Amino acid sequence: AATQPVFELLGSGQDSALSLFLWVSGIRLLTSRRDLAAGAIFALGLFKPQLFILAPVVLLLQHRFRAFGAWAVATSGLALVSLALVGPSGIRTWLSLPFTRLYQVQVQEGQAWKMQGIPSLLTSLSPPGMSAAAQIAGLVIAFVVAAGFVLAVRSAPAPSIFELWAFAALTTVLASPHLVIYDLVLAVPAFLYLLERHDQRVTRLSLLLLFAITWTTAVRHVAAEHMAWPLAVVGGAWSAVPLSVLWALQYRDLRLSRALEN
Repeated sequence: AATQPVFELLGSGQDSALSLFLWVSGIRLLTSRRDLAAGAIFALGLFKPQLFILAPVVLLLQHRFRAFGAWAVATSGLALVSLALVGPSGIRTWLSLPFTRLYQVQVQEGQAWKMQGIPSLLTSLSPPGMSAAAQIAGLVIAFVVAAGFVLAVRSAPAPSIFELWAFAALTTVLASPHLVIYDLVLAVPAFLYLLERHDQRVTRLSLLLLFAITWTTAVRHVAAEHMAWPLAVVGGAWSAVPLSVLWALQYRDLRLSRALEN
């Protein structure tokens, strides 16, 4: 509760709390074998698609086909409602927005310093004039991270539902091209799971570093505004570094469990 993402969420009145609620509710429903309700709940999260993009993937990896079917039906229903409300032109505008130059400059580049994923880290650290190339490189790495998640889960001997969804949450925050600091609350349950199941020094130090980085985000950004590159990298989105370490811990554990089974 003392983390910067929680303070940011409460202070700015963001809807990331609803995203967290839907994630936790969906997982709880899956544990009680209420797959249809779980699938529908995860579909409701598509109001922020970048936070729920892995949900249908995880359902398929778990062979939760009833849940995936419910997700597909609910998603189709929401799409039809959206179409009725804003029409085809509104849908086209919404889909094209992330690819506009204004969005790229004002949001993806201008706000990269307070985002959490690998694409934002590379963008925030890039020298002047290299932001576009840094974004592309970040997206490529994000794709590799997501692919690593799928391969690790597929090869693991039936990971527990909590381990699987904790790993999915870490992958989401690490690979997302647009995940602001208050959206990091999505990974809080994953952090708690790691502390409980993998209480190692590297876990505690990574979380401590993440705590310090997020709390100093605004201060570092203000300081970096008066610095030339490369000194300005002090204001970068460094949260992706400890998040990558935590992701690697879970990836290693899943791969080790496969090796032990063999």
